[in-house]
Amino acid sequence: YIPSDGEEYMNFRQVAYFQEILISWRDQLLAGTRVFISELQNSEHRRADVIDLGSMQAEKERSFGTRRQQSRTLAQIDRALEKIDNGTYGYCEATGEEIGLPRLMVMPFATLCVEAQEQLERNMKMFH
Repeated sequence: YIPSDGEEYMNFRQVAYFQEILISWRDQLLAGTRVFISELQNSEHRRADVIDLGSMQAEKERSFGTRRQQSRTLAQIDRALEKIDNGTYGYCEATGEEIGLPRLMVMPFATLCVEAQEQLERNMKMFH
């Protein structure tokens, strides 16, 4: 959905604000990934006893779970940045309506308005 007839949902400054936030979050996630990879490489070179190995393995599994979630978030951020580039940022993918500035302030990479997100969650509960 693209506004027509001079209709304006977000002005240039608002879109630039969200773009700046998204780029900052993206940079932070990428920096964290670099640190994680470095720590992972360094941990491979340490000698440890059996107890330490168990602790290190548990920590690695937690870290990989966190990295998977961060990877999904990074993909959502990249998608939001693409939407900014093509002029569709801030509009619900399900309804075409405005997502709303309060929701974008909390989750700048949101793709659904609150109502569509709630409907999706209700549908997911019915099937699980």
